[in-house]
Amino acid sequence: KRILKSDNYEKLENDILKMYAIDIYMRQMDRADVNILLEKNNDEYKLAPLYDYTSSMAGNYYKTYYNGINDIELNKANMDKVFNMYPRLRVYLDMLSRVDLEKIVNDICDEYRLINTEDIKEYYKEEQEKSVNLVKSII
Repeated sequence: KRILKSDNYEKLENDILKMYAIDIYMRQMDRADVNILLEKNNDEYKLAPLYDYTSSMAGNYYKTYYNGINDIELNKANMDKVFNMYPRLRVYLDMLSRVDLEKIVNDICDEYRLINTEDIKEYYKEEQEKSVNLVKSII
């Protein structure tokens, strides 16, 4: 915080909260300080494009190693403390819980004429259900 201008700090914090919300929704198991990069442009820092989602949707739970929330167990009591510090995180998670992943996948497959078998549709439907259940259990 000391090296950032106050307006830049707030934007960067907001971007990190968005990343954290997406990571929770995607059940990202491998976010660590080595795969969170910042870009510097003049005197401003911003979050670099995200990468390393190979461990996403790998289970029915989530564990993180960054953002000052080390190895936190995502339960209502722990997350209420986090939401008190970062209320926007709850808003972002609520927004993600209403995303229709199945429709998005179907639209992409239709638009680009990709093969979208019933197995693929069922997979994304199940993964969305797991993500939504996780998010709803903590917000």
